Amino acid sequence: MAKILYPGFRFFFKESKFIIIFFLGLSVGVAVFTQIFETNTVTRKETQEGSREVSRALCKETQSESASRSNCSNTCKADTRAQNVNPVRFPYNEYTRFGLEWTGIVDELEWSSESSHPTGNDNPKPFSIRVGSAGLMSTEESRVYLYEDKTNYEMGDFVHVVIEGLDKYGGKRRKGGDFFEPVMFNEKLQKSTAGRVVDYGNGTYSVYFYAAWQGTAAINITLAFTREAILFLDNEIRYKEPPGWIGTFVQGNTSESSECYVISEGSWEDMCEFTNHNALGGTAFVCEKPKSLPCNTLYSVLHSIKKVVNVTEQRIADKELLFTKGHYRGLLSATPLKVQISGSTDTRKLPTCGPDLKVPMTDGYWSDNLTFVPMMCRGQQWPQNKREACLKNKYIRLSGGSTMWHVNLAFSRLLIDKSLVNRTYNFVALRIGPFEQPASSLVFESDYMDGITMEECKTGTVVFIVNFSFHFVTWSKRSYLSRIYNAKLAAERLLKRCPNSMVLIRLANPRENTMPSQCVHSGDWILYDMNRMIRRVFGGIGVRFIDVWDMVLSHPDPNNVHMGSHVIDQQVQMMLNYICPELVEM
Repeated sequence: MAKILYPGFRFFFKESKFIIIFFLGLSVGVAVFTQIFETNTVTRKETQEGSREVSRALCKETQSESASRSNCSNTCKADTRAQNVNPVRFPYNEYTRFGLEWTGIVDELEWSSESSHPTGNDNPKPFSIRVGSAGLMSTEESRVYLYEDKTNYEMGDFVHVVIEGLDKYGGKRRKGGDFFEPVMFNEKLQKSTAGRVVDYGNGTYSVYFYAAWQGTAAINITLAFTREAILFLDNEIRYKEPPGWIGTFVQGNTSESSECYVISEGSWEDMCEFTNHNALGGTAFVCEKPKSLPCNTLYSVLHSIKKVVNVTEQRIADKELLFTKGHYRGLLSATPLKVQISGSTDTRKLPTCGPDLKVPMTDGYWSDNLTFVPMMCRGQQWPQNKREACLKNKYIRLSGGSTMWHVNLAFSRLLIDKSLVNRTYNFVALRIGPFEQPASSLVFESDYMDGITMEECKTGTVVFIVNFSFHFVTWSKRSYLSRIYNAKLAAERLLKRCPNSMVLIRLANPRENTMPSQCVHSGDWILYDMNRMIRRVFGGIGVRFIDVWDMVLSHPDPNNVHMGSHVIDQQVQMMLNYICPELVEM
């Protein structure tokens, strides 16, 4: 019968099975897309609800009845605005995640708008006109006061301080992002603690200090960097590595030196290229090709900090305003503030030390100049017998710079019987400093972790302690993130290969700030931001973060890359809380 049908119908019947399959596939695709869309919408709603819970908790603690201090309560308005977020997915990240750094700017704009009372254009049109200074926060003009003028607290409370940013003309600061270093202390009692800053994105900040002792307390708040200085660091300093690396090539009696670079993005031709995808990812160590020697004769590498300083000074030559008194590394003139603390005990319950703990409102306090009391989790001062019990049958593997070497020395000081612990140390590959590193001896932290044997895992507990801080300050953000991300992958392999092993990351601490160029190429903001990157990259895989920032910031000794042995000893005491939490007394 099909033979006598009109040719068009014959074609229809012949191809209909393909049409049916097509529509069936289309129906399945629509169903899958609908499911993904609904799942994503639920996820967005859950996230928004979580944000609202945080907002409500924060408002409960900070909301003010005073109109002049209403900025602290603006976060509450996010509770309703968050419900109006368009749930439609942003489609481009389904195809590529490259070049989307600007999404962070959009996130910041959305965050800051939650505290800005958007009411339309209430300015004179087209402009509001005044003499200004780019809105830079001024240490002299900015207001600092105790929330609700409260000056009396009980032990265990949080002292709440408000900062209202003003420029040198008294104009309102309209943006967040300024970086502060707050400390509360009693010099006579030898007690001190660092404050936790909450940024509302509109020039207003809350700072919380844990009331840890009975008696008076003074509060100092330092403006370390303005937002504008931080943007300069990120956009003009940290976007690419400065020159400064020198490679020495040797063959027989012939020796040649050439300029070298750490490069994550760029183009080059006819240069010596040294890569390690396991440790550096897409980042390469690249040297100008020697005149007569082949690339495989690289003998040693050296990083000249003098060249880094020279390049930095050139880059900041026309940015003096960002690094001058009143906008940079200065105490807010409204401080010190004074409060009175009463009471005798605090029954606060702390979690057991372990991986992936939340960042608390306080990391702890100094009960005297030699003893730090951690508050991120349960801790203690470890007597000799407990130290030895904790470290018995442990394989301590340390990797990092000179700060980690000081940790290594502290382990020696705290142990009478050195034979109890199998301990090795590896200096960071591609270090900063005046000393040459033989190329053949370079061991990257990823390779070091991968080199830990199953035999070590079977005969004891491997404790790998690493830091990624001071020797990476001149690396671009992309190169740095690539390196620590590959270290994260190595950590995951180690934890899977040796389930009883531990990875501890000793985070960076604030340092001495001797001159503007040093504050630019390796200042506190860069170190603090590196800590944030580490937590983001390594979070959720089971590593233990040893956060010593507040410990160092609040100690009465001046901040330094290498703090005194009494501070380093307390850092090791803190590490023991994470290595052997079962031995910590309740």
